[in-house]
Amino acid sequence: MKKLILLLMFYILVAQHLYPAIAQYEPSTQIGLPEGAIARFCRGSIKKVTYSPDGTRLAVTTSISVWIYDTQTGKELKLLAGKHTHVVHSADYSPDGKTIATASWDNTIRLWDTRTGKNTKTLKGHTYGITSIAYSPDGKTIASASADKTLRLWNARTGKNIQILSDQGENVYSVIFSPDGETIGSSGGRKTVRLWNTRTSNNTITFKPNTYRGYIYSIAFSMDSKIIAIGGMEKLELWDASTGQPIKAIEAHKDRVSTIAFSPDGKTIATGGGDGIMQLWDITTWQPIRTYNAHIRKISSLAFSPDGKTIVTGSWDGTMGWWETHTGKNIKIFTGYLGGNRIKYSPDEKTIAITAGGPVHLWDVTTGMYLRTLKGHIGYTPGVAFSSDGNIIATGSADKTVRLWDIHSGETIKILTEHTNLVYTPIYSPDGNMFATRSRDHTLRLWDAATGENIKTFQRGNEGMNFIFSPDSTTLAVGNSGGTVLLWDTRTRENVNTLIGHTDLVYTLLYTNDGKTIGTYSRDNTVRLWNVHTGKSIKTFSTEEKIVDVMSSLEGNVIAITVHKEVVSLWNVATGLLIKAFEGHKKGFFESLGRFSIRKTKNTFGGPPKHVRSVRYSPNGESIAAIRNNETVQLWNINTGKRIGKLIKQLKDDPSEGTTDVVYSPDGKTIATIQISNSGGTVRLWDTTTGKNIKTLKGHDNCSNSFTFSPDSKTIITAHQGGTVLLWDIPTR
Repeated sequence: MKKLILLLMFYILVAQHLYPAIAQYEPSTQIGLPEGAIARFCRGSIKKVTYSPDGTRLAVTTSISVWIYDTQTGKELKLLAGKHTHVVHSADYSPDGKTIATASWDNTIRLWDTRTGKNTKTLKGHTYGITSIAYSPDGKTIASASADKTLRLWNARTGKNIQILSDQGENVYSVIFSPDGETIGSSGGRKTVRLWNTRTSNNTITFKPNTYRGYIYSIAFSMDSKIIAIGGMEKLELWDASTGQPIKAIEAHKDRVSTIAFSPDGKTIATGGGDGIMQLWDITTWQPIRTYNAHIRKISSLAFSPDGKTIVTGSWDGTMGWWETHTGKNIKIFTGYLGGNRIKYSPDEKTIAITAGGPVHLWDVTTGMYLRTLKGHIGYTPGVAFSSDGNIIATGSADKTVRLWDIHSGETIKILTEHTNLVYTPIYSPDGNMFATRSRDHTLRLWDAATGENIKTFQRGNEGMNFIFSPDSTTLAVGNSGGTVLLWDTRTRENVNTLIGHTDLVYTLLYTNDGKTIGTYSRDNTVRLWNVHTGKSIKTFSTEEKIVDVMSSLEGNVIAITVHKEVVSLWNVATGLLIKAFEGHKKGFFESLGRFSIRKTKNTFGGPPKHVRSVRYSPNGESIAAIRNNETVQLWNINTGKRIGKLIKQLKDDPSEGTTDVVYSPDGKTIATIQISNSGGTVRLWDTTTGKNIKTLKGHDNCSNSFTFSPDSKTIITAHQGGTVLLWDIPTR
């Protein structure tokens, strides 16, 4: 016995030594992780909330899959994940509570054992994404709705498709059974609600609700199956399910009636709105009973507990709420139900900011726990910028404002209102004392980071205005569409120099390390070096080859990267001398000009010529990665000019279309590749010294085209289509 105890203690010590990072994360961030992932940030956006028949469990369907909670303790028990390859839209318990069915945009329905969490059966047949699913009251049948414009009925035991019901040319967004099991209700989304007889499969009644613009967001049967409630834009409409006659129309919300549920005793109906408000209505008088200011954004789903004593709500604001039905008291709020594909580390690497273009959510990188949401912007938010000390976050938005936020409290410090259109992500100066914003109102503005004062406003043309701060923050270089670059003293706010020479839009501006020289790259296919102090042109680099990028080497030299046929070349712009040329693959890795070349019409070989889409230069100056459109990536050693490893090709089992993107880690020792398409892709990590694949990051669903290395290059964060964000370690080598 002592040997067994000692062996167990030894195993625990070894595990803690090998996996110290994993031990620090909260248990909730570890549930249902894909193999190799360290932690999860974000649980996916809420689609549906459903109580188990006995009321002891709550199933929260998110875009990832289904989270199961204990309704007594509120504890997360498990995540049903790992099988669907796309966003999950709906789930439902079987009447006996032993099975959960999930429906996904990957065209499949999966059945899960609620005790073990294992996927027991997969139902295939739909030819497009599945939007809604429901069990019949007797548990024998599953109904599914799809964007392939059909309703399908399935044998719940065998998984066989029993019947296909045409919905007359409309995508089908919702499907429900009446409590008596005699009728199926389906919603076509924009125009109609149909009732179907479950015995004959006939379409018995078609409703044309009077909802504004014809949009239908939710449907529900009363407990006696006699009434069908339809939620549209602002109105809640009640119809007789037997005769198809209208009963009542209620102006229920200031925004859409996004979700509806009848209480188990049949006396009350609850509505959730796009305004974030939940209302309870008396089903006899149709008068409001209670109003809950439940959420700050649309309520996507709500459900009564089987005993009717509580209501649970899920919202687009990333929270789930538990409420007492009779008092309106909030019992608990659960957070973290949002994803994002724009990820930013704080300077101290302790916090990450995540957004999908809406509210910004902050997460603790050390524990994986949700911290807070930055609430205030109305509309699209492109991204975030951290101040150099990490205490302030700056954001721009489609609401025409710039906001400064306290990272610790999440409160707004200042609102800057001078812009008159969408404001892109702010950029801080290296010293953190200023930041610049660019807007669709055709202006670039310079701001004092401490006071919020608009220091300077630059007018620009219709094309993009590029800008960069000097390393010492004393100068702001601004390039315009005509090719002119203006140098501004950030202290005196005076124009100190104008760089004239380019004849077209300036793509790139970069300073040398000492800040004395600035390099510019233009659409006129030239690179120029300028003396910052005098404003005079030092050198002009041009070539018949296509310039695809300009970089700064570790030594401070400006390097031009060109592509011609099967050769990638690096040039020292100051001397005009060739640094190194990299030969393509024997079979023709490069078959045309650079990433800006125009595709030709089909040739005798049946398709357009392949070409280099882009070339990446490693931060440590040791390698380059060249990307041939839609197919392969090749690594080269810059010092020797030799290829590193084999061609990196698309995975055979990857469902993507094959457009490859590459990102270097900050230390230059690793590259991440992804094949991006509408269906997502898989991220793979490669050693830039050997070219070997060191890790493949497979989440429960496909990655979106967003992944971010930590500043120390030890971890990588991937964003996934389902809304989850996963943290992975990078193997030591």
